[in-house]
This record gives sequence, structure tokens and C-alpha cells, in this order.
Amino acid sequence: KIKRLIKDDKIRDLDILRLLSLYALRYEQHASNELNTLKHDAQKHRRLSEKYTQYLQAIVEYGGLKFRQADLFNTQTPMAITRQFIRGLRGVDNVYAQHVPLIKDLIEQLLRGKLKDTSYPNVNAKDQVNQQNLLQQGQINKPREILVYVVGGVTYEESYHIQMMNKQSARILLGGSYIH
Repeated sequence: KIKRLIKDDKIRDLDILRLLSLYALRYEQHASNELNTLKHDAQKHRRLSEKYTQYLQAIVEYGGLKFRQADLFNTQTPMAITRQFIRGLRGVDNVYAQHVPLIKDLIEQLLRGKLKDTSYPNVNAKDQVNQQNLLQQGQINKPREILVYVVGGVTYEESYHIQMMNKQSARILLGGSYIH
């Protein structure tokens, strides 16, 4: 499908580069990764300069699996694999409903007290001594108010999921430097 899009003259070169960037990050460790073939096709059909194909390599080097703290595409955990399997069995009428933004999963983990402080440091309004006592007793302090600010901006989809979570549980305030 990507090869077909590369050959489509209606698609802008910048959008092809974005698509290849996402492909490079998503299928970085995949056995049948065809990034080199796709780069070659893009150079051939789009006449993309070498600078753009070097950009794709830089994306993987600086934003690849070795440098990401979170599973950006939610593919590694057994729970995520099970969710994808069940969703596939049930079938989803709307293809756009299949995607769940990472921010939703992170906030759900935070609300359950399962989010790793080492990867996602947070500020707790309660005193830290009280927090340590609760952890030693095996209790988890779950937040009731959450403020999330995303440098680089948020999407309307992320905003929608936060709105739905606000109706169900904690108060969540979402902010960002831009809305995409």
C-alpha cells in the first residue's frame, strides 16, 4: 500500500516522507522491514534527494527503540497483544476507532497506579513521606486530578479520549503547545 502511495502523484513529497518516517519507527525491528526498498522507490519515483533518505536513518537513530522510554505503538506487552486479538475477533465497524492514542493508555495506567515513576515522573500534591508509607503498606495512591501538558501539541483525538475519561473518573486537564 505504501508503494502505491509513493507512486501516486496526488500525494505530496512531504507526506511521503512522513509516512516513511512512521514506517521506519513502527517496523524498525520487524523481520520483513522493507524500509530500504521503500526509500529506493521514493528516490526513483519522487526524485527525493539523498538528504531526505538520510533523514529517515536519523529518525531511527535518534528516536528508535533504543531511545524511547515507552512503547510508542503499544505492541510489546502481552496485554496489548491480547487487546488487539480480541478487537480483531469482535471487529470494529469504524477503522478510525481501532486506534487508541498512547496518552490514553498512559493516563489509564496512572489512574490505576501502574505508571512507572522512573519513565514518567509526576508530582504528587500529598507529602512524599505519606506516599512512601502507603507504598510500603502495599497501597497505591491513585490521583484524582491530573494535569497533562504535551510539548509539541496534542491532537483532537487525544482531546476526545481525555474528555471521555473525564466523564468516567478523575479530573484531567489536557494542554499543549499546539492543537493538530
